[in-house]
Amino acid sequence: MMCEAIELLVTHIRSTIVSARRTAKHAELEPPSSTHIAEVFSTLAKILEDGGVPPSSVNGRYCKTSQDRAALRRSAAINLLRLCDSGLKLEDTYLTSRMWHVLSNVLLDEEASVRDAVAEELSFMLSGIGKYRHSGVGSAPSMRFISFVPLCAESRKAGKVKASMMQCISSLRGSIATCQAQVRAMGKAAEKNFENNLKM
Repeated sequence: MMCEAIELLVTHIRSTIVSARRTAKHAELEPPSSTHIAEVFSTLAKILEDGGVPPSSVNGRYCKTSQDRAALRRSAAINLLRLCDSGLKLEDTYLTSRMWHVLSNVLLDEEASVRDAVAEELSFMLSGIGKYRHSGVGSAPSMRFISFVPLCAESRKAGKVKASMMQCISSLRGSIATCQAQVRAMGKAAEKNFENNLKM
């Protein structure tokens, strides 16, 4: 029940943001407030930090079994990754360094099913497929999620994650090469600006 509620909440946030960006002035649904989004990020990270115990269950009323807690950790981690979809532009504002570390620890979870599910979701993010594809176009993930790849070594999905990372890096190299060629065509001043200010 709680996993479905998390999924519904995150899907609502994602869909209203995407809808508002597509329709701009004529949006039927208002995107959630920044306070609401921050609270969702914080709650999902807290669930992970507490080992799959929801904040409403500090006395242990809910999620008593290890399977229930594992399912909640899996759901919280996957949906936190979905909120960090680069197409939504939420990650820079709402995913703190502490939350990023908490999320990375799920890739080392004691439960193999949790590790595998989160690693597979990471591979979708790196490839820009599934929920990370908007209007038929995948968006490049934040570079700090590529650093999660070595943590997937224990997962049965490690090969898939590594292939997704390599595809992401190849795509990024191709984009930089195209941009560099366009800048060269603009002249020396543009090329110097690209080398000094844009290329890192």
